[in-house]
Amino acid sequence: HDRGAQLCAMGDKEFFVSQSYGEAFVLYLEAAEPPNSHPVAMHRLGVCFRDGKGCGKSTKDAQRWFGRGAAMGDADAINAVGAAAEAAGDFQAALANYQRAADMSHREAQCNLGHLYEKGLGTVAQDAVIASRWYRAAADAGFAKAQNNLGSLYYGGEGVGVDHGAA
Repeated sequence: HDRGAQLCAMGDKEFFVSQSYGEAFVLYLEAAEPPNSHPVAMHRLGVCFRDGKGCGKSTKDAQRWFGRGAAMGDADAINAVGAAAEAAGDFQAALANYQRAADMSHREAQCNLGHLYEKGLGTVAQDAVIASRWYRAAADAGFAKAQNNLGSLYYGGEGVGVDHGAA
């Protein structure tokens, strides 16, 4: 995994610093493919395919790479699998994946779980108390969207007491 991590870090420099998406894609691909099989690079490839950065846009390829990274335990990839499931209307799969990533302290997944419970999407029972707990976990870890969502709950007194100061 050392070589995969090195390649992924080099890809991150190309992607985030130089914005050379094609170069980043090649590095991520080498890091993700055997023998390196680096799960973080698998997630990064999924993002490249999802957003069409450095390659053609492909939902199918994005989901394949997110799935591979998730199978190897990468929390970002697990959350991405959940987001794809939610977008497709499969709220049970979204819930399961968000829960798995949230249990790994993934802030965005915690916020996403809060959203599922706040809105009561699909077969997920609407529960503002559970939503507030997940928003609180992500908010306490500094996730701005969760801080905003938790503030809205405090403002309306949903799942928490009305507290305009906390809102």
